[in-house]
Amino acid sequence: VYLTLGQGGRRRLAISAFFFCFPELEATSPNPPPSAKKKESGKSRGGMKLALAGCCGLGLLLLLLLGGSRTHEKRTQRRLRLSVRTPNLKTTNPVGLSPAAGGARAPLRHRPFPRQLRKRLSGPRAFDKNTQNTQDSQRMPEFGRPATRDTSSAGDVDSNSSSDYDYIVIGSGVGGLSCGAMLAKEGKQVLVLEAHDRPGGCCHSFRRRSASGTWEFEVGPSVLQSLGDVDSVNPLRMVLDELGETFDEKLYTGCGMWTEEGYWRYQLGPEDAEGGIKDMLRQMASDPDKAISEYQTLKDELKLISKIHDACPLTSLRQDWGALVTTGIRMVPLIASRPWAIRELPKILDSFSHISEPIISEPHLKRFIDVLSFFSGFPADGTIGAAMIYCLQEFHKPNASLAIPVGGSPAIANALIRALEKKGGELMLKAKVDEILVDEKRNHAVGVRLKDGRTINAKQGVVSGATVWDTVKMLGNDNKAKSPQLERWCDQMTDTPAQGTILHLFLGIDGDLPLSPDGKQLDPAHLFVKDWKLSLNDPQNVVTVSIPTILDSSIAPKGKHIIHVYTAGTEPHDLWKSVDGDKAAYDAMVEERTEILWEAVEKIIPDIKDRLEVQVDGSPLTHAAFLHRHQGTYGPALPAGKKLFGWLPIPEIPLLLYNTPVKGLWRCGDSTFPGPGVPAAVASGAIVANTLIPWWKHALKILGYKDPSSSVIYSEESSEENEQHQHVVPRYLGQIAAMLKESYLNRRDSISHSPKEQQQQQQQRNNN
Repeated sequence: VYLTLGQGGRRRLAISAFFFCFPELEATSPNPPPSAKKKESGKSRGGMKLALAGCCGLGLLLLLLLGGSRTHEKRTQRRLRLSVRTPNLKTTNPVGLSPAAGGARAPLRHRPFPRQLRKRLSGPRAFDKNTQNTQDSQRMPEFGRPATRDTSSAGDVDSNSSSDYDYIVIGSGVGGLSCGAMLAKEGKQVLVLEAHDRPGGCCHSFRRRSASGTWEFEVGPSVLQSLGDVDSVNPLRMVLDELGETFDEKLYTGCGMWTEEGYWRYQLGPEDAEGGIKDMLRQMASDPDKAISEYQTLKDELKLISKIHDACPLTSLRQDWGALVTTGIRMVPLIASRPWAIRELPKILDSFSHISEPIISEPHLKRFIDVLSFFSGFPADGTIGAAMIYCLQEFHKPNASLAIPVGGSPAIANALIRALEKKGGELMLKAKVDEILVDEKRNHAVGVRLKDGRTINAKQGVVSGATVWDTVKMLGNDNKAKSPQLERWCDQMTDTPAQGTILHLFLGIDGDLPLSPDGKQLDPAHLFVKDWKLSLNDPQNVVTVSIPTILDSSIAPKGKHIIHVYTAGTEPHDLWKSVDGDKAAYDAMVEERTEILWEAVEKIIPDIKDRLEVQVDGSPLTHAAFLHRHQGTYGPALPAGKKLFGWLPIPEIPLLLYNTPVKGLWRCGDSTFPGPGVPAAVASGAIVANTLIPWWKHALKILGYKDPSSSVIYSEESSEENEQHQHVVPRYLGQIAAMLKESYLNRRDSISHSPKEQQQQQQQRNNN
C-alpha cells in the first residue's frame, strides 16, 4: 500500500498506521489543558522514539535472518549491463566469454520497476539396476508418469541449444522440480537434469516381479500430511495450487504407536474428539489430568505465534531485501493490531524445547512431543520451533488427515513434472552433472558439464538441488583455487555434519492383514520405539512401518500387501564402509542390522515371515549410490537452539540458506532451510524461485493478482476472465487502505472520546 501512494498519501498513511499501533500516545481528550498537552507531548515523543527503535530492530532482525550477504542477482546484472555469450553445445570450451572467441551476445532487458508497476496497476540394491527405465518407450500409464527424454547417449540436445535455457536445475527431487516448475511458470526457459533413470529423487519407486505379479515399492517418504483445505499453510498444497496441479490421495486419520507401554494410537483432528489426543492422554499418561492441562497450556502459549506463522507462510519468503515486503504484506496488519507479537518472532527459529520444557513435565506427553518432533530428524531439543508450531496446529484442525498418494510418492513428482512441462520446461534423465561451470571474470555460474562430456549453458544461472556436499564436489578444484572466498565456503560446507542414512526392508506378503490390538483395522503408518531410555537418535531404536496397500491396492498383485520398514534416518554410513565390495561381509551386516526392522514389523504382523513372497533390502550404500546423495544422508545435522553469531540473543537459522559465493548459483532441497521432508523441500524450491523473480511480482502473487498481459502464465484464461482481473490490485489496495483508516478512527475514538462524542463523530463521518 505504502509504495503505491504519492508522497502526501504516504505521510498520512504512515501517521495513521503509527497511531493505530500505539493509540496510547495520542492525547486522552480532544482539548487537554496546556499543562496536559506539554506532558502528553513529552510522552508521545518518548513513545515514538521507543516505537521507531522497535520497528528498526524488527527490520534489522528480518535482514539478518533472510537478507543474505548479497543483493538480487538480476539487480547485479542490470547494474553492470552484462551480456551472456551463447556458444554451440559442441564446443569444448563452454565458458569462453572473450569476444575474440566468437559467439553472439544477447543484451539483457532492462525493466525498471516503478514504471511497469504503475502501468500494471493503472490498467488492466533396493533400487534395482535392472528395473525398467521410465522413458517414452517404457512409460507406466497406470501411474500417469510424464514423458521424459532419453539422454543416455552422447551428443547434442535434440531440440534446443544451450542458449535457450535461462536456468539449469540439477536434480529432480521435489525441491528441484518445484523450483523449475515455478520458474517455468514465470516464463523462464528451464532445464532439469537428473542423474538417475527416473525422476523424483527420494520420491521415486522401483519394481519387482514374482509369480504373483508386479510389486511397486516406493523408496522415499511414507508418512505424508494430506494436501488439506484452502486454509492450510502446507507448502506442498500451496505450491501445487499455484502451479494448477494436484494428485489423487487416499486419506487416513491416525498413526499406530508401538512402545514399551504397548500399543496406542495418535489420531489427527480435534483434540476433544473421540480417540483424539486428549483421549490418548487419558489412556496412556501417568497423570491424565496433569497431562491434559499441560497440553492445553502449551496450545495456549502457541496461539499468537501460530497466527504469526500463518501470516508468513514459507511461500512468502525470499532471500533478498524484497522479503521485507513479501513477508510484511500479511505480517504488518497482524503486528499493527498486536504490537506485542514482535517478541514472539524468535520462537519460530528457536529450539522447540525452549517453549515446551518450561510447560511440560508429564513423562508420556513429553515423549509424545519428542516423537512428533522426530519427523524433522531431531527430538524437541533440536527441532526448529516452526516445524512443531506447524504440526500442533495443522494436525489438529477439524479435517486434518494423513495421506497415501495413489501410485505412491512418485505421484508428487509427477504432478510437479506436469507443471514444469506444461509451461515449456524440460526434464532430462540419465544426465549426471560432473561440474558446474563458472566464468571466473564475472564469478558467475554459466552452465554445467555432464559426466559424458557434454556441456549445457545457462544464461541466468544454475540451481543445485543436490546436497550441499555434492554441490561442493561439482564446483571442481580449479574454481576453488581461483577464488579464496569460494574455497573457504566449500571448506565450511564440506565440514557440515551429516545426519545418518536409512536402512530399508521392502517386503511383499500374501493374505489379509490382522486387526490392531484395539480390534480395528490397521493404520497404513506405524512408529516403533524400542526403549525410551535410549535416545531417539540411536540407530537401533526407532523404526517406521508403512503399509500403503491398505488404501492403495494398485501397487501390488491382487490379494497381496506391501510393507516398507525403515530406520528413521539414523543409520551410520561409516559402519558400512568396511563391507563395501565384500559380498559375504555385506550380507552378514545386512542380517545383523535389520534385526531391529524385523522386530518392529513382527509386532504388527506376527506371522509375516511365513507369508513372505518378496524381500528386498536397502542399505546406506545403495541409498547413496542410487539417490546420488553424499553418504545417503537424511540431511545436515544442524540442530536448532544456537544463538546468532554465537552470542546474540537471537536464534540462528539451524539450516543452510540458498545463495553461494558464486553469483547465479543457488541451492535448494533438503539440505537447505527449512530442512528434510517433502513439504520442506518443496518450500525450499519455491523460495529460490521467488528470489529469482522481481520482488514486486512475488508481492503481487501474494496479493492474488493475475497479470492479464502475460500469455505465458495465464494463456488458458479467456479474455473475459482477463478483463475481470484487470482492476484486482487497485481494488484490493483500496480495501486495505479503507480498512486501516476505519480501524484507526474506531480505535482512536474508543480511547479519546466519550460515547456521546463517538456517536456524533460517527454521524458526521456518515454525512460526509
